[in-house]
Amino acid sequence: MTALLSRVFGPWVGRVDKLTLRADLVAGILGALLVLPQGFAFATLAGLPPEYGLYTAIVPCVIAALFGFGGIAAGAAGIAKLLFVLFAILAVASFLFGLIKKN
Repeated sequence: MTALLSRVFGPWVGRVDKLTLRADLVAGILGALLVLPQGFAFATLAGLPPEYGLYTAIVPCVIAALFGFGGIAAGAAGIAKLLFVLFAILAVASFLFGLIKKN
């Protein structure tokens, strides 16, 4: 059974025991307490039904949990980090290539 799960989800499945499973469960519940209200709020701000916020809060976390992508930040915090990196890259590129005109 573990071999099949390792083949489908990755080699991290063999490292799961009662202690890590309990820690992951607690981390998931605490993360949901933070991400779900943010998802509802951002969906409402975008003029979408709150259900979309629910989907965007849950689906990336489930995918990351199943495939062992622990380093991926999902939810509103992950989106904020991606936007920050994007704007930082654009700011550096515009500075280096002189895209911003000085008065």
